[in-house]
Amino acid sequence: MNSRITVTIGSLLLAATTLVGCGASGNNSSYTAPTAPSAPVTPTVSVPTPTPSTPTPAPNQVPAAADVIIAINSMDPALAYSPNPATVTVGQTVSWVNRDSVPHTATGNSFNTGTLAPGATSAPITMGTAGSFAYHCQFHPTMTGTLTVVASGGSGGY
Repeated sequence: MNSRITVTIGSLLLAATTLVGCGASGNNSSYTAPTAPSAPVTPTVSVPTPTPSTPTPAPNQVPAAADVIIAINSMDPALAYSPNPATVTVGQTVSWVNRDSVPHTATGNSFNTGTLAPGATSAPITMGTAGSFAYHCQFHPTMTGTLTVVASGGSGGY
């Protein structure tokens, strides 16, 4: 135990002697204390602006206005689609707007709006053939509607 204390004290004396020896010359004129920089230096980085190789896509666009808009109001079969029945002329366009709080569709044998989220409007669908077209909601089959497409100007639809 005594030898440990001796070694520790010896190490301390050696360290102290070394420190005193470094500064014991008495001539401090050659020593210059380090100074802190007056302001932080911020490196300047130049980042080139890339030139796009493809055109910037257009923002999401609202579907063009249709000639006739049918509202989807509720899952109640009597109130589901309005107007119901709806009538258009050959060549006119129809859109459906979902005013309910759940997704719906307007799906017939010759057209399908796809899923319409609450508040969404379908893309206009051009009615090219005269006739009476039944449609329904794929999610709620009791929701049904009828779209009547009439020939334009007495041409008989030909």
